[in-house]
Amino acid sequence: MQAVKTERRLRGKDLITIAIFIFRDSFFAQISDQGMPADYVATLRALTSNLMLVVLIAAPVVGAVIGGFISRGMFRKHFTKAGIA
Repeated sequence: MQAVKTERRLRGKDLITIAIFIFRDSFFAQISDQGMPADYVATLRALTSNLMLVVLIAAPVVGAVIGGFISRGMFRKHFTKAGIA
């Protein structure tokens, strides 16, 4: 029996999001040169701060932990009621 190999590949939108944070100055220069309005570029620059990168990484982790606690409580309740645990 072969082990199932699972891997998560970066999708296009993931790479674009990472690129915005890594190549920030060149990204904003490029979209400005392509004709994006200055107010759009300024708003996008404000929304892509280093703090937002931390939030984008931490939010799924915190959500997963909270979801784990909620599901553990639900399963414990139902398994106890069914006599399994």
